[in-house]
Amino acid sequence: MMFEGYSSSKDIVMISVVEFFSPTWTNKQHIASRLAKAGFQVVYVQPQKRILTGNPRTIVRSEQDSLRIVETGWGVPFPHRLRLSAKTSAYLLASSVLHIMNQENINRPILWIYAPHSFALPDLIPHCLTLYDCVDDYATFPGAWHSKIRSMEHDLVKKVDLVTCTSDGLYQRLSKVNPNCHIVGNAADIEAFNKRSEPLSELALLPKPVVGYLGAINFKIDADLVAETAAMAPDMTFAFIGPIKMRVPSSWKACRNIRLLGLKPFSLLPAVTSGFDAAWIPYRIGPHTENVFPLKTYEYLASGLAVVSTPLPELKNLVLTARTGVEFIRILREEIESDSEEKREKRRRTADGHSYENRIAKILDLIQATLQKKKDF
Repeated sequence: MMFEGYSSSKDIVMISVVEFFSPTWTNKQHIASRLAKAGFQVVYVQPQKRILTGNPRTIVRSEQDSLRIVETGWGVPFPHRLRLSAKTSAYLLASSVLHIMNQENINRPILWIYAPHSFALPDLIPHCLTLYDCVDDYATFPGAWHSKIRSMEHDLVKKVDLVTCTSDGLYQRLSKVNPNCHIVGNAADIEAFNKRSEPLSELALLPKPVVGYLGAINFKIDADLVAETAAMAPDMTFAFIGPIKMRVPSSWKACRNIRLLGLKPFSLLPAVTSGFDAAWIPYRIGPHTENVFPLKTYEYLASGLAVVSTPLPELKNLVLTARTGVEFIRILREEIESDSEEKREKRRRTADGHSYENRIAKILDLIQATLQKKKDF
């Protein structure tokens, strides 16, 4: 049985910041689905809709026997910017969640929170333990009201029983507010990416070598660096697989070797990485990427790929780094030309131990230890 050493509460109410059926899965969906498969009763609460666009009814969908996807109806505008909006949204959300808990015969669940503006929820939903699983620095997102999110997150962190963080940068900040704070790093579906798959046909037809990128094409990417690198290496193909969430620069359109192949189902991603000769993470260096640990890192490594990234603090000593187009091209060529099955296997071993199952097991150990301390106290 998965997580057989865990013997505490198996009822979980998860307050998410992404919709469960989003085409790109993150920590939240992977963790919720695995907990449900392991026999936990999981209520996955989707982000609230704005009051003018949401449905006033609470909608529950069953994805698995023990996983309920809950849309809580109307919210109010700007809960992540204004404290009054956040409090009002929390009251509306709590009312819907309490109704679902009653229907599912859930009494005092683990309240597993991802939304940093949910500081009021621990006072509104009965629970045996509250957890803030911090996987991003939301205050540094474009358009975010930095001071407001920081203030609401501070109140949440101070209030919860346990905090987990995916990076050292997040830990350094949040552990000053709550001493029961721990680093539990990001993860990947190691088993899926370990599989030796035939390359996806779209990738197999591209001119080689192929340098690949998985994930959303958004504000994190250094667009100028990508254009510079591609223009200097016309013999290399730079393939991007993921949803486009930014305006594609004209400089990219001028490079015939930049290929935007769109979003692919998760089940096809191992076949996608099988078509890569190497992988890269051309992120901007700035306030947001200072604390980020890209999910794609272990997906690349589990696929056996050489990985070159801009110098993100959280990837230090894990992957190769480059700052300029010249450096990226030099390192990528060296890694591709010298690649071997022995090197690929070494990279796969580096990813071992960073599965979602292991991440969940570490969090459950911390939950159990925290519950025991509460009981002893």
